[in-house]
Amino acid sequence: MNNNINNVLWKLNAFIIVVLSIMIISSISVEGLGVAPSRKIVDYALGEQAYTARIINNENKDMKVLIYFQGELAEYARIDKSILSIKSDEPEKSFTYNVNIPEGLSPGTRKLDVMILELSPEIDTDKINDKTMILSTVLVVHQLRVNVPYPGLFAEGTMYVSSNDKYATITVNVLNKGTMDIRNINGELIIKGPTNEEISRIKVSTITEIKAGNTDKFVVNTPELNPGLYYIEFIVNYDNKQFVLREQFMIGDKDLTIESINSENFKLGNIARFDIDVLNKWNQPITSVYADVKVINSQSVEVSSFRTTPASINPLSREKLVGYWDTRGIEQGLYDLRIILNYEDKKIEKIFRSVIGIDSIKLQDSSLSGQVVVSKGEGNKLSLLYILVIISIIFNIILFVYFKFIRKKIENT
Repeated sequence: MNNNINNVLWKLNAFIIVVLSIMIISSISVEGLGVAPSRKIVDYALGEQAYTARIINNENKDMKVLIYFQGELAEYARIDKSILSIKSDEPEKSFTYNVNIPEGLSPGTRKLDVMILELSPEIDTDKINDKTMILSTVLVVHQLRVNVPYPGLFAEGTMYVSSNDKYATITVNVLNKGTMDIRNINGELIIKGPTNEEISRIKVSTITEIKAGNTDKFVVNTPELNPGLYYIEFIVNYDNKQFVLREQFMIGDKDLTIESINSENFKLGNIARFDIDVLNKWNQPITSVYADVKVINSQSVEVSSFRTTPASINPLSREKLVGYWDTRGIEQGLYDLRIILNYEDKKIEKIFRSVIGIDSIKLQDSSLSGQVVVSKGEGNKLSLLYILVIISIIFNIILFVYFKFIRKKIENT
């Protein structure tokens, strides 16, 4: 009898825990509250600076939010009104905060996080102080990043690798983070095998000059390589200074290829769907494939990112990976879309250059000289490029027929 009672109590307890867990998970949702832009990157400027962000009321409801600061610049930040009321008919509400940028900040990226906390309706906002404990399930963060230059000459870099079944393309972005212009930047690529033995060493063309605060890049293709694992080092030399970037990549093996990326009905400021076409060249299915897409601006700074849903790709087949990018806060301009394909503890990377407009995005594979894909709100069904390609194919067929058959017949007569 006691055992039966204990079993009933145990099952009841388990049921209560499950129900409470579901309620807690359901209540922890940030979809009702948003902020734009999610990140703002600014150059160092001494003195008090004013910045503006927007709180997004996605659920169109009455709410109050508390704004406060965290991070290394928090002591220099202030806001005139830390509690804001948002009405249900206000889809968004702007706020301004000030940061008194001091002298003597350490060079590099200094950080401030603006915390936006939705308050429970039961909280008396007149009694909130520094000692008040506030419980809330909705919190969003607006990030401010201040780039403080290094004195004199100073450069840093990032390296991306795009590979296929024979070659790899190495892209190295060099950013001048100093206060002086840098001249005569030299690069050298070292390719190593899986046991760290040196296979090849390639000197890269010199970058003549990078002005303070600007960026430039090295792009180099490897020689043909056998399938396998490789390590690379890229050495950057400037003004008797040096930094080394290291990465590993695969040639061949279980090969997936990023063929294209496309976004139909793109409109800046909305949530855009992106389809990434992936080809499985392996003779077995590859499961749990997904892509991380990092959006990099013209200053080589990552300004946004999104992830696709996982998918399984059948042998020797193509599959679309679907992801959604919230473009609120993104400005028109030039961006690199760095696609990182993840599967079976491996990564394949490819960069697509993009030109983003109000209602269009133009995408180009960085390893190709042409083949631009234009996605607009109304859509272009056929581009001039495709027409030229068709004409070129027809012309080559005519030449082939002429030299193979007609010319021989004329010569024989």
